[in-house]
Amino acid sequence: PASIDAVCQAFADVATIVLVHSSEIPADELTMRVHQATVARDLIEQAKGVLSELHVLDMEQATARLEEVAKLERVSLPDAAQRVIARASASRTS
Repeated sequence: PASIDAVCQAFADVATIVLVHSSEIPADELTMRVHQATVARDLIEQAKGVLSELHVLDMEQATARLEEVAKLERVSLPDAAQRVIARASASRTS
């Protein structure tokens, strides 16, 4: 999986392309794409915070740990983030 910086750059690139071609994309689809990118970014940031808190990591280490989770589980970074958050939530309620 790509690093956090690469994912952020990809989101920025997509946003740029969307804005440049926004007249060709229906407004509701444009809104959906921007929303999806924002949600993915929020999940990644939240998961980094969870990992940092649980494992006493700085943000750089938490980023690396999240990337490891994504690689080991063969999922995208946002999917790995969602899994990390769900596991932490489940362990707090048990």
